[in-house]
Amino acid sequence: MGGAAGRPALLPLLLALLGLLALSWGCAGRGPAPSGPTVTSDPLKLKPYKVNGVWYYPLTTAAGYRERGLASWYGSDFHGHSTASGEIYNMHGMTAAHKTLPLGTVVRVSQLETRRSVDVRVNDRGPFVDGRLIDLSREAAKQLGLMGQGVARVEVETIRLAPGETMLASARSAPRMAPATPLPATAPIAPPVTRGAFVVQVGSFQYADQALALKTALAAKYSSVRVRSFSLAGVNYYRVQVGHYQTQDQARQELGRIKQTGFPDAFVVALEED
Repeated sequence: MGGAAGRPALLPLLLALLGLLALSWGCAGRGPAPSGPTVTSDPLKLKPYKVNGVWYYPLTTAAGYRERGLASWYGSDFHGHSTASGEIYNMHGMTAAHKTLPLGTVVRVSQLETRRSVDVRVNDRGPFVDGRLIDLSREAAKQLGLMGQGVARVEVETIRLAPGETMLASARSAPRMAPATPLPATAPIAPPVTRGAFVVQVGSFQYADQALALKTALAAKYSSVRVRSFSLAGVNYYRVQVGHYQTQDQARQELGRIKQTGFPDAFVVALEED
């Protein structure tokens, strides 16, 4: 009697369960919602990162950056893939990958042999190959004349800072992206500075405590480490520098040793005497 009276009470429960199952089947048929862009508190990717066992320390500003090294390029294998900035790599665009420049920085890349140049925007990290300074998009490499040889000696120089930064008043304003044109054969070339005051710059930070932490770590290996501050657009920055050398050759010898200890993007800086 009790069992017969209880059976009708199960009907609403069974109907509710069937409804839940139907709802779950409908959701499964549609699949997961597409994910939106990743929101990050570090849009310029300034936090240190590690690749193949090596730590890299991005610069907090590209102001005054100029360095020579090897340029290479990357093309169809990465076309359509995400870059470190979150953008989709377009091999037909005028972009580049650099290990430490703030993402969004615009640099002029000049081939030292042909004296051709292109302007590119840094939107990716790399190249993680020993001796390589910058990786160009296929289009930038084509305009620079790298397609056949693959790599070339170049000079990389900041011409426009990443968003949020302001170029120093004495620096040039960035031109529009344009096809590379040969520099005049008679263009004067400033003689290299080989004697004076040189240091090896290991890092640049917006916060003094980060610079002091790196200074403390370096002081265990190097006797002369200092933090130099400078102001850009009302913001203070702190550069960590090692040594004080009378010739560029001496500084470059120390640079080689510093790069081998985990700071592959350190570079030599010529100073004005204090």
